[in-house]
Amino acid sequence: MNNTNDTESELFQYYRTIEYQYYKVYIWVLVGVGVPGNVACILVTTSMTLTTATLYMSLLAVADLLALVLRLIFHQIAFYDVTVNTFVCKMEVFILLVSNYANWTLVLVCLERFLSIRFPLKKKIYFTKKRAILIAVLLGMILCLCHLYAFIQIDYKRVNTVIFRSLLLISQHLLVLDQILHRLFSTLCPAPHLSLSYHRQSEATTKGARGHGKDNPGYVRGDNADKS
Repeated sequence: MNNTNDTESELFQYYRTIEYQYYKVYIWVLVGVGVPGNVACILVTTSMTLTTATLYMSLLAVADLLALVLRLIFHQIAFYDVTVNTFVCKMEVFILLVSNYANWTLVLVCLERFLSIRFPLKKKIYFTKKRAILIAVLLGMILCLCHLYAFIQIDYKRVNTVIFRSLLLISQHLLVLDQILHRLFSTLCPAPHLSLSYHRQSEATTKGARGHGKDNPGYVRGDNADKS
């Protein structure tokens, strides 16, 4: 019986060691790849002419860069067990907000590309700089409202030298609602929009290529080509 317990304890310790090493290293890999890439994206897009596409790409790079830097800071705080106050812990909600903003900005980029390819003649009419800025601001306001409740309620308490997170919620139903909203606005909602936009963008590109070929004087249908 003791041998079985010892074996389970050793196996548990083995997996805990793997988890510890992974948690220790993974954030640096993300930062090492993401920070230079986002900085390069910001430098390139800001040097180009301001359009709706470059505006959304700049916002995406800035939001992603900010999320990576803040996540690294909080990772080090948790890793070294640093005591934090209530205001600092509330900033974790801000990290979620910035990450969600980056996800939804990516949706806007794909949607803008699809509509530009699908309706090229109406691009200058519908896609203006003012509208792009307005959409970006409205997106930020909506996400702020979705995360406002969590920002108000979250708190940290230090008990016996260990940091415990305590969500001071009005009721269990509001907790469930808050979690559902977070999941919807962070992953579930952007994913189908991205897939659908990519699919329609591919279809629009294919149709545009076919239409361009038919309008070309040198275009010859297959049956006519065989007869000649």
